[in-house]
Amino acid sequence: MGLDQWLHLKVRVDEVLTNSNKLEVKTDMKQFEIPISKIKGIELSEMYWRKNYAINQYFLDKAGNPEDDNCVYLYIDRRDIIELRDHILEIIRAKTKEESLELAKKYLPARDLEEFFDFYLNSFKETVGFLDDAISKPYFEFIEFYYYIWY
Repeated sequence: MGLDQWLHLKVRVDEVLTNSNKLEVKTDMKQFEIPISKIKGIELSEMYWRKNYAINQYFLDKAGNPEDDNCVYLYIDRRDIIELRDHILEIIRAKTKEESLELAKKYLPARDLEEFFDFYLNSFKETVGFLDDAISKPYFEFIEFYYYIWY
């Protein structure tokens, strides 16, 4: 058992502009069509973490620490995404490992932060790249972020 975490990016769709009235979809199992008029949102991409308790606590705090958080989509405000990116940038740009650890304790505390700090630091670097990419999208203001955990 463990902690698997995803950040889903969704864009609301008011209208799909195409010459067709159906979207052809292919999955591992089957190919089928979906009427364009039924599409109300698009999931763009996702970030995945495994046992990153620091990121988990950050998102749970932002979602109001719900009692039932397993297998539930938790809305995360865009400002919180920017704040997380800024905190992580400060952590990874610190001059020393000790300074970086102190900043991580301040912004993203986790129960095993010191013991597994190299793991967290690598995960933070990957996370900041993903968040930078999401924030730089021309449609960033239309993205809704949802955090999802399974344990």
